[in-house]
Amino acid sequence: MAIAAFSPPLDPVGNSVRAQAAVAAVARALALNPFGPAPAPR
Repeated sequence: MAIAAFSPPLDPVGNSVRAQAAVAAVARALALNPFGPAPAPR
């Protein structure tokens, strides 16, 4: 799976602040964790 998002403003290292928040919200809603086990099939 891949998600790409961009929206100003940028943080000090050049990452989109709003996009980081949006991707985090999607990950929470879908119970995704890049460091955890794969979710069980539905």
